Amino acid sequence: MGTIDDRRVLFPEYESQQVSRLYSSLQYQRHEGEVLVSRKEGNVWTAGALIAGTALGAGITAFPMATSSIGFVPSAVALTPAWIYMTISGLLLAELHLNRMAETGKVQHSLLELVNLGTPWNAVAAGSFFAVEYALVAYYLTQQQQVIDPVLLAGILGSVVVGLRSNLLQKMNAVILMSTLLTFGVATFTSGGISVNTLLADQHPELVLNCLPILFMSLVYQSVVPTVVAQLEGDRTKITQAVMGGTTLPFVTMLTWNAFSLGGANLDTPAAICFTSLALLTSLLSLTSSLTSAWENAFMSTSDEEGVSTVSEAASTAETWKRCAMVALALLPPLAFQQLSEDTSNAFAALEYAGIFGASTLFLILTPIAAWNERYRSDKPLVTKPMVPFGKIPLGSMWKAAATLIIEQGAEKLGVFEFLQHHFFASSI
Repeated sequence: MGTIDDRRVLFPEYESQQVSRLYSSLQYQRHEGEVLVSRKEGNVWTAGALIAGTALGAGITAFPMATSSIGFVPSAVALTPAWIYMTISGLLLAELHLNRMAETGKVQHSLLELVNLGTPWNAVAAGSFFAVEYALVAYYLTQQQQVIDPVLLAGILGSVVVGLRSNLLQKMNAVILMSTLLTFGVATFTSGGISVNTLLADQHPELVLNCLPILFMSLVYQSVVPTVVAQLEGDRTKITQAVMGGTTLPFVTMLTWNAFSLGGANLDTPAAICFTSLALLTSLLSLTSSLTSAWENAFMSTSDEEGVSTVSEAASTAETWKRCAMVALALLPPLAFQQLSEDTSNAFAALEYAGIFGASTLFLILTPIAAWNERYRSDKPLVTKPMVPFGKIPLGSMWKAAATLIIEQGAEKLGVFEFLQHHFFASSI
């Protein structure tokens, strides 16, 4: 199944968990003329909330739409392996991040740095990343247009991301997520309940492949994994808890909401509308922040990160304008797509294509390849052994899932099957 030579492990005490974290985050406070230093310990709940909030939006709105013609039972069965695969991909990225931290001494790396496979795969990874993130943001803006003007919403999001520091954004995300879960409880309580007969009617498992792209897009959160790893100080146990808990919450919420949606419940109540709006908002906030960070990593040189003792007002203003430019790159393309689309279904179609070609490529192919190369094709020292058990088996199964998405669904969406049937397999009368 694949084994790692113990001699490659840099820090046996960390591997055995005698030492739980790789470093300590410190905060400095001035008190009565003295500088006090204290540890700023990472919080599993905040980290898990960041993951859950990022993944929640598409699952609440797009998932019921994609499964309405399939039925609850087949869609629930299909969602389970999708959740497992996407959870594994997050753990693989965390594993890559921990080893990269030990290699470089740098606390945080971007997702694209972790799947660095050389030319031309880096370009494929970057294209997949931005396709997935932009498709999600465009879809969320489209879904929110009945509540708030998308241009105004984009302006508010941009102002928040520019004006607040990362730790405040994460706290805001946690507060919004708590509000989302509260309204979720109220919405299900006031929905009038589920009709079991309606829920179990019209089950079509033969159509389940059609919803796979949306299932995977409903569980996209991987762009925030580097933030989670850094926030939790490289504590492998806490990171695993955050990823597992952060993906399980939207998984359970999606299944429950889909049951109410397909079971004839009344989801037009104020509480239900508030719930969907908050779910979209928390995902939008996380995605805007991660897209902004991705553009900053693409444009900012390492010299920009060098510490200085004094920062002038002019330098601070310049940094603010740079941040504004990065936020504009994060929000303007999906906003333009939303504004130019005459049909709101275009955003849903873009989500499907991003799931087929973007999410599958980045999270189910390139991420496992990067983990495979680091584990089994390299002799470089490692700080952690595999965080996902069973060696090569889960990596191979992820490639199989990606092949199903790309070959079967991609060929269908591009009209390949229809073309072949029309030109080569048409029966003569």
